[in-house]
Amino acid sequence: LISVYDYVRCFQVIGRDITERKQAEKELIRLSTAIRTTSDSVVICDPEFKIVDCNDAALQIYGTKNKNDLVGKNCFDFLAPEEVELALKDKDELMKKGFLRGREYRAFKKNCEIFPVEVSISLMKDKNNELTGFVTVTRDISERKKLEESVRLSEEKYRTLVENIDIGIFRNTGIDGKIIEVNRGWLKIFGYSSKKEVLGKNVIEVYCDPEDRKELNKKMVNKGFVKNMEVNLRKKDGTPFIGSITAVTIKDDKGNIKYYDCVIEDITERKNTENALWRKNKLILKKNRELHKAMKELKSAQNMLIQSEKMASIGTLAAGVAHEINNPLSYVSSNIKYIKKYVEKMENFIKELPEVFSKFPFYSEFSSEFQKIKNSYKIDFILEDLTSAINESIEGAERVKKIVQDLKSFSHPVVESMSYANINEGIETTLNIVWNELKYKAEVKKELGDLPEVYCNIQKLNQVFMNILVNAAQAIENHGIIKIKTYVKGENVFIEISDTGCGIPEKNLHKIFDAFYSTKEIGKGTGLGLSIAQKIIKEHSGIINVKSKVGKGTTFTIRIPVNGGKVK
Repeated sequence: LISVYDYVRCFQVIGRDITERKQAEKELIRLSTAIRTTSDSVVICDPEFKIVDCNDAALQIYGTKNKNDLVGKNCFDFLAPEEVELALKDKDELMKKGFLRGREYRAFKKNCEIFPVEVSISLMKDKNNELTGFVTVTRDISERKKLEESVRLSEEKYRTLVENIDIGIFRNTGIDGKIIEVNRGWLKIFGYSSKKEVLGKNVIEVYCDPEDRKELNKKMVNKGFVKNMEVNLRKKDGTPFIGSITAVTIKDDKGNIKYYDCVIEDITERKNTENALWRKNKLILKKNRELHKAMKELKSAQNMLIQSEKMASIGTLAAGVAHEINNPLSYVSSNIKYIKKYVEKMENFIKELPEVFSKFPFYSEFSSEFQKIKNSYKIDFILEDLTSAINESIEGAERVKKIVQDLKSFSHPVVESMSYANINEGIETTLNIVWNELKYKAEVKKELGDLPEVYCNIQKLNQVFMNILVNAAQAIENHGIIKIKTYVKGENVFIEISDTGCGIPEKNLHKIFDAFYSTKEIGKGTGLGLSIAQKIIKEHSGIINVKSKVGKGTTFTIRIPVNGGKVK
């Protein structure tokens, strides 16, 4: 206030509390930020539902970048025609309640693409409670609808599977036993035509003996499940049958049993079949003699298989054996031809002696002439050479005899009985048979110890030795060493056969004793050799082991008890 003399007399100050306004401004800023950043469409409408403003998310949802495509338009213009009537009904509810939550419609985008939306609307009023407009929040629920449809189809698929399966599936309220769901398979098993006849009933009604239901409950409480529990049940018409129940408990978050999910099968026919089989057991027992006979025949067939494998091995060695026989036979035959010629000359000499005697009356003259004749026929040389030739023939014949004897002994049908035999002699016999297979591939080194006689089937053991030795020779590519060592330790005899061949990969070691397993070319082996060898050793209560390293060689170790007992 200024006086008449132009000086300030006092100040007049008017104050106003704007705290509430400032708070409202802050809230408005926060609300504006939230509306601007939310991924949901936010649209402000006037009382006639004309769009006044919208956020960026609204532009994106409706497929435009220009706000003018929305502002000034009526909200109903963006709904599919068939949705307008529903929206108008919802408008009446909105005006009464003041809001709507989660209403689903189908809306248009700018390019006329129809898509599903979820809409929530609230009224806006002034301080006089007069309507000033609406706030509409819209969410594109296309992905959610696709997921819901996928879930629906999946549920429908598995529901169809459960409904149409022949096995009975049902759910009841646990210990109480109230039936709350069954499938068609369950209805078929129990003879019901519809679920209405069953739902709400107590499952104990289908039990012939209520104690079975109590036993099931006890197991479900203690273990949480039962598996293939056999119980006597009855159908709708009272027909009894045997059921197999598998069930599991379903619990709530607190661990309380909510219900049992159960699977049931009618196993009456199967049980009847089992009983019929049990009744036939006596008949099977009567056939025991036939089975015993079949076992003998099987044993015979097994021996034939061993013999067949042996013959297959001998066939492989046939060329070598023939070569071994032909060598001694060649010089035997040649020497015999010489002997024949020598004998003819001796005969001629003897025939000429009388004529010589008649011409010469004196012995000295005769002797001189006789000496000339002897010299002319080389009698002295013939007699000397004849002795040598005969000796060679005898030696060759003995060699042939030995080979033939060993071959005959080796290929003789297997005798099942056991007796005490010399293992070293068996090895020597086997070496003699397979020598032609070995001599071109390897040097054979022997360290045969002083062994006691072993209670065994030496023919079968010779088969084992032959299989291992032939395999050893075939494993050597050029020229190597095969070593045979025997020794006794405690009450067991050990035979080690090692080679410097290609070796066996570690991954194949566990398969070499399997029947029909072979790494040889087709036609060069049956794959039974080592399988039969292992079986023969087991028949002697023995053990055969193998160690091998690729590129270094393989060693087979056989352990056999001296007296045929178990290996210690």
